[in-house]
Amino acid sequence: MDTVQDNYYTSESDQRGPVDKYLTFALGDNKYGINILKASCIQEFGKSTPLPQAPDYILGIINLRGDMVPLIDLRRRFGMKLIKHTSANDVIVVRIASGEAETTVGLVVDAVSEVNDVSEKECKPPPSFGNGLSTAYIKGVATVNESMLILLDVDLLMDPGGMKVIDAIPSDEL
Repeated sequence: MDTVQDNYYTSESDQRGPVDKYLTFALGDNKYGINILKASCIQEFGKSTPLPQAPDYILGIINLRGDMVPLIDLRRRFGMKLIKHTSANDVIVVRIASGEAETTVGLVVDAVSEVNDVSEKECKPPPSFGNGLSTAYIKGVATVNESMLILLDVDLLMDPGGMKVIDAIPSDEL
């Protein structure tokens, strides 16, 4: 198990302006990043205990050093093609702000890639989809090493309202 925060802290700035460090990971051919300060460790995917009546993207819970941690399948959360998880998958353990409390969850990803520096100048706002789809969980989009990197806000990603399609809007207005 690797401890993430020991060596990677947010940089104050460089020539590009303020820089944040993002832990990047893959889901299929897509690359995503989360602020390194949100991650506490990375571990190999293993067995989880299912929870009755949990949303389908919650695979169950795992015992992490005595704490019961929900395991979230990001492929399911994003509505992507499902794959059979194996020990080749990684789990990024993150701390999520929930009101005044903090919750620890494990995010199942295809593979963790690396840590990248992204400056405010390199980060573009997420695309607008009108009123039909919330992109509140996307902090921005950056190009890193000629690849598109979608930067996620894990606090909003786990908010049940953060990813919902707005059903109240008539379909002719989308």
